[in-house]
Amino acid sequence: FNFALDLSQWIVHEEWSVTACSREGDEAPDAPPRPLLAGIEAEELERLQTFLETDSNDLASVVLEKNINWPDWEDVATNIRQRIKQCGFDGNVNVRFEALERIRVQKNTTWARLMTHRSFPILCMLSIIGWPIYTTYMSWRCTEHPVLSRFRVDIEAEDYWSLISDQLSASGFNVTAASSTGGS
Repeated sequence: FNFALDLSQWIVHEEWSVTACSREGDEAPDAPPRPLLAGIEAEELERLQTFLETDSNDLASVVLEKNINWPDWEDVATNIRQRIKQCGFDGNVNVRFEALERIRVQKNTTWARLMTHRSFPILCMLSIIGWPIYTTYMSWRCTEHPVLSRFRVDIEAEDYWSLISDQLSASGFNVTAASSTGGS
């Protein structure tokens, strides 16, 4: 069996940078945390604004990396494993917390839509000389502008566990028990 538990109602923007989440890795370990605006560092927002206003490359894209932090998730995972085993499940129990999402935002221009449409590379492959030109051009022009946004789960492990513990069984998550008790 397989089930997913939704944490979206407890996800909030991180307010301060965490050195361990730095993508560049150039911060000193004792560097003070910096304030974030909507989960994004001010310098990164300025770079994004400059990119959006001045970049003329139609094949450039913004890659939004959503990083979610929940230090207590391993406690919840351990409790879930133990509860399912206690209820009589004999198999392997794997609990994951997916904390990173990547979303690519591309420009909506005619040229960008043509070059990235799934049928255009096939047409280029059908012509002998088109394929090398296409791949060279795309590798040269397709650039990414990464933006890291930081979020955190704003619920304590004990509080979350109290919401889900009664609905766990040997067959997974009992949705009818969750809806009758008002859990999520």
